[in-house]
Amino acid sequence: MFGVLGEVLGKSAIAVAIVGGIFLPFVLTHLYVYTQQKRRHKGTLTAAVMDQARRGKIHFISSHSTKLAKSVAERVASELLGAGCSLIELDLIGVSLNGTWEETLGDAAVCSKALRELWLGKCKLRGPLPVMNLPALQLLNLTHNELTGTLNPLQGCTALQRLDLSGNNLRGGLEALRSCVALRVLHLNLNQLIGGLEPLEGCKALTHLWLHDNQLTGGLEPLKGCTALQDLRLSNNKFTGGLDALASLKALKMLGLFDNQLKGGLEPLQGCKVLEQLGLENNQLTGSLEPLAACTALNQVALDSNQLTGSLEPLMQLEHLKQLEVKNNRNLWLANEDKAYFEKKCVLFSM
Repeated sequence: MFGVLGEVLGKSAIAVAIVGGIFLPFVLTHLYVYTQQKRRHKGTLTAAVMDQARRGKIHFISSHSTKLAKSVAERVASELLGAGCSLIELDLIGVSLNGTWEETLGDAAVCSKALRELWLGKCKLRGPLPVMNLPALQLLNLTHNELTGTLNPLQGCTALQRLDLSGNNLRGGLEALRSCVALRVLHLNLNQLIGGLEPLEGCKALTHLWLHDNQLTGGLEPLKGCTALQDLRLSNNKFTGGLDALASLKALKMLGLFDNQLKGGLEPLQGCKVLEQLGLENNQLTGSLEPLAACTALNQVALDSNQLTGSLEPLMQLEHLKQLEVKNNRNLWLANEDKAYFEKKCVLFSM
C-alpha cells in the first residue's frame, strides 16, 4: 500500500515540477511586465504624476511633445533627476521649455543613481549643460536645442552607451568623453567642436560615430582600434593625413569624409568588404581607383574634386553600384564605351 502511495506521490511531484517549470516562468514574466506597465506614465507630466514618481510608484515617464506647466517643470531636476530619485526613464522630447536648464528645470544637482535614459531633444533649451553626475545613465538625447558651453558637465556619465547632442552650439574638445568607454552611438554633428579624436581611442564599442560639421582637426589614427564602427561620418571638418587608420575598420558600411584635407591613396579601403556608401569629395586624395574594386558591396561612390588618376574601369566590377560621382579629377579618364556602361547602370553618374 505504501509503495503504491509513494509511487503516486512521486508521479504527482514530477507532474507538479513539470507544470511549475513550464508555467511559473510564464506567470512571473507576465507579472513583471504588468508591474512595469503599472509604473509607466504616457502623457502630460502633471503635478500628480510628479508626486507618484517622487514616491517611487512611477519609473518611466513619456511626455513626448506635450505641454509642461512651468510650476511642474521647475520640479524636474530636484524630484526626478536628483539624489534619491528612482525614475529610470524620462522622455520630454519636443516639450517647449524655451530657456536655460536652470530657468526651466530648476537648479538642483543632477545626480540620480537610478536614471538610465534622458530624452530632452527639440526642447528649445539654451545655455550650458548642468553638471551631470548620473552613473547609471546609458542614453542622453539633447539634440537640436541651442546649448552652448563644453562637454565637461558629462564627465560623470561614465555608463553612457548612446549620446546625441547634434544640432547645438557646443564648443571645446572631446576630452570629457575619454572615460565613456561603453559608448556605442555618438552623435555630435552640427556643433562647433575643436581638437582631435584622441579622447575616443578607448571607445572600442562604437558602431556609429557622427562628428560631421564641426571644426575638428588632426588625423584619423585614434580610430584605428574602433573596429566595430559601421557608420562613420566626419565630413566638413579639418582632418588631415591619410586613410591608413581605416584599414582595420572592416565592419564599415557608411563612410563620409568629404570636405576635409585628406591626402594619400585609397589602398586602406580595400579591406572594407561590406562598405556600401563612400563619400570622399573635396579632399586631396591621389592614386588610382583600383583599391575600390575589392569593395564589392558599394552602391554609392562620391569622389568629386580630388587628384585621382587612371581609368574608371576598376569600378565596373561593382555590380551593386547605383551612384557614381567623380567630377573634377583632372587625370581620371573613361573610354566612350565605358561611359555608356556607367550611364546605363547608374541612376546618377557624373564625370
